[in-house]
Amino acid sequence: MLALRKSAPAFVVFVLIVAAAIGFGVHQALGLAVDSAVQRDGEVRMRQWAGYINNRLPDLEEIVATGRPTPEQLGKLEVMREVGNVFQFRLFAPDGTPILISDEVSTRASEDSVGEFDPLARTAFQTGRSHIAVRSGKDEAGKPDVYVQSYVRAHGAGGRPIGIFEIFVDQTKMASFLQAIFGWVAAGLALLGSLAYLIPSFAFLQRNADANRAENKVSYLTEFDPLTSLMSRYSFTERLDRALARPYAYLSPDAIVFIDIDNFKAINDEYGHEGGDQFIVHVANAIKSQVREIGYAARFGGDEFIISMPGITESGLRKVCDKILSAARKPAQCGNQVIKGEISIGAHMSHQKSSSGDLLRAADIALYNAKNSGKNRVVLFNENMAHQLKSRRDLERRLQAAHDQQEFELNYQPIIDSGTSKIAGFEALLRLPDGNGGYIPPDQFIPVAESIGLIAPISKWAMHEALTTAKTWPGKLFISVNLSPRQFEDGNLVSTIKSAVQQTGFPSDRLELEVTESLFLGNTEAVDLQIKELKDLGASIALDDFGTGYSSIGYLIRYGFNKLKVDRSFLLAHDKDPEKLHGVLETIVSLGHGLGMCVTAEGIETSDQAKMLGELKCDQFQGFHFGKPMDRDNVAITLLRSTVDTMAEVKQLSPGLAATKSRRAAT
Repeated sequence: MLALRKSAPAFVVFVLIVAAAIGFGVHQALGLAVDSAVQRDGEVRMRQWAGYINNRLPDLEEIVATGRPTPEQLGKLEVMREVGNVFQFRLFAPDGTPILISDEVSTRASEDSVGEFDPLARTAFQTGRSHIAVRSGKDEAGKPDVYVQSYVRAHGAGGRPIGIFEIFVDQTKMASFLQAIFGWVAAGLALLGSLAYLIPSFAFLQRNADANRAENKVSYLTEFDPLTSLMSRYSFTERLDRALARPYAYLSPDAIVFIDIDNFKAINDEYGHEGGDQFIVHVANAIKSQVREIGYAARFGGDEFIISMPGITESGLRKVCDKILSAARKPAQCGNQVIKGEISIGAHMSHQKSSSGDLLRAADIALYNAKNSGKNRVVLFNENMAHQLKSRRDLERRLQAAHDQQEFELNYQPIIDSGTSKIAGFEALLRLPDGNGGYIPPDQFIPVAESIGLIAPISKWAMHEALTTAKTWPGKLFISVNLSPRQFEDGNLVSTIKSAVQQTGFPSDRLELEVTESLFLGNTEAVDLQIKELKDLGASIALDDFGTGYSSIGYLIRYGFNKLKVDRSFLLAHDKDPEKLHGVLETIVSLGHGLGMCVTAEGIETSDQAKMLGELKCDQFQGFHFGKPMDRDNVAITLLRSTVDTMAEVKQLSPGLAATKSRRAAT
């Protein structure tokens, strides 16, 4: 008993030592847990901030290229510095050269005092690694007590890396929050230390659950099509590029399949937008049922799909394509309606090392041949189509060269007010020189520019050039600029147009933006938002080529267009069958007026056509009869002549006006 009593103090000391050791271990573990939580939270905030910058800052690519942001851009960066607890950031060029810095005071362009070449920034750009670290700023002037530092790539058009951000996020509150919760654990019951890590982890995960769900949703919408759940165009091409970059990838043949719905306009016209969407889902399900185990597929556009099947044989490829073709022909149910439709398929089997661009071109050419040979069929690319592939490559190279060397041109076609017979405005038309003194037709080069991702930078240049030219015109003449459906996909359209308006000083109420009916095959929610923002900017929206695409009266009501442009095909058909088409044209003009829209007729080539449209109360005329597209110098001459003619008319009226005035004075 005495021995037990003597050993009791030693036992207590041992327990205390063990408890202290456990407590120390718990304290260390908690410190690591807090650092890990702070680092992870900071990483999420940095990615969100970088994504916010990439989507909201216009001309980020221009800032990196020139190294000299404008005062307006610096102002926006100053506001963005406060987003997501970011208290400081630096922007570097790909080689590690500093471009600008935002500290606790202001955002400014890089000077000699900012810092020299940063090798870590260059390495981060090349590897894509963030090099994230938790720092203590207690001994650093102007720094928060706890902050996270990391490198994150900056992206330009099409997701291409263009530079590197070094971002500093204030995590003092986050660290204090976690330390306050768990500090008592380390100082208290050491035996409960094993539970202490679970509590901060749970608290951290609970706190960031909403942020993670939001991030996952954004990631899903980037990687997948919300209507069909197939991959998006961006994620598909990224995955294909990774697959082709693997060593010895060329030893395993790759098959690329393009699919397009035949006569989709007719499906939309007959069954409405909901029926069109349902048939798109029907085709997507037909694709999934055949390629789920052997490849991957994406919705590439409005009614276009693409499939990659690595390692498949040519006979296997034909079998899969035939099954998809057969499955798509089966009726699709939409409410009480049964929808029937068909598809065309173009495929290419690569037996040698090829780039993703080569594979896509070949499959696209095969699809083109399937369409031209009667639709509702499968066509595999063969050597007889090689000349088409070469022509496509040549056109892509010409587009790239014209873009790099700024060889694109703009012509302007007059639009006439039917009431006064005077010029009301001009439509800007993009022209691509072929390098031999001629021009490549727009219907040939614009689809290719869209497919290779050049339409956005080309359209940006065209918008700025058109507004700069129109700024010199007198009076209230408007300028009409065409928009591509592809421009609505990257989310930068509104900021690009807003920037062009601000930089040129052109009145936005004289800007008209033309869209085509194919626009409404995509993400209509995103289209809704962007059209609303463009209207809020002051621009008017015109529906171009009405009657040739996919829209319905429902779209006219939904989007509230300011103008309806009747496609020239109606005039061509009218000349062949005037009795039938006269009523159609009359209905279209009445429909436009009934919805409060200005109606413009395109493709007028004769005085008889102009007279007939005038009798139908068409508001504006456009076509060769009134003027062919011309360069800006000839626009100036045309406007000068119009001014001279107006002055001559006033002069002729002057004697009569003077006589009337004299008679009134005499009486």
